[in-house]
Amino acid sequence: KNVTRVSRDLFNNCHNLQKVVFLGNITEIGSSAFYRCYNLQSIQLPDSLVTLDSGAFIDCRSLSSIIIPRKVSILPYSLFEGCINLTNVTILGNITKIDARVFYDCIKLKKFTYYGMESPKCICKNIFYHDIIVQVDSRYESNKFCEYPVKLISEQSSQLSSSQGDKKKEDL
Repeated sequence: KNVTRVSRDLFNNCHNLQKVVFLGNITEIGSSAFYRCYNLQSIQLPDSLVTLDSGAFIDCRSLSSIIIPRKVSILPYSLFEGCINLTNVTILGNITKIDARVFYDCIKLKKFTYYGMESPKCICKNIFYHDIIVQVDSRYESNKFCEYPVKLISEQSSQLSSSQGDKKKEDL
C-alpha cells in the first residue's frame, strides 16, 4: 500500500502479464515500465496517477482500451507506440502537452474521447496513425484537437464520465 511509483522497466518483457489493477496511491509509472508486455489486455490506471513516463506502454500489442485519469497532464514520447490493437482512448482531464509518437503505429485506434476543456500543445501534427474524429466535452474551447476535427460527446456519456470521476474507489 505504501508504493507510489511503478519503476522504470519493472514489468519489461513480461509476456504473460494480462491484467493490471493498481491498489493504493500510485502517482507515477516509469519509462518502459510495461515495455513489450505483448499479452497485456487490461490495465486500470488509478485516479491518483499524475505522471506517465515515456514509452511506458510500448508494444503492449493486446491492449485495446485505456482511460487516462484526470490528474495526468502530459502524454510523453512514445507512450503507446506499437499498441497495434488499441481501439479506444479516453482522457478524463486536461492534457497540456502531447509529445511525438504517443500513438505511433496504433493502427486500429478509432475512438478518442477527451473530457478536458483546454486544447493541448501537440509536438507533431500527425499524432494519430490515420484520420480520426476526436470526441470532446461541450466545454471544450476549440473546434480542433491537434489539427483533428472534433465532435461533441453525447450528454449521457458526459454525465457518465463526471459521475465516474467523482466516485471514490476502494482498495481491494
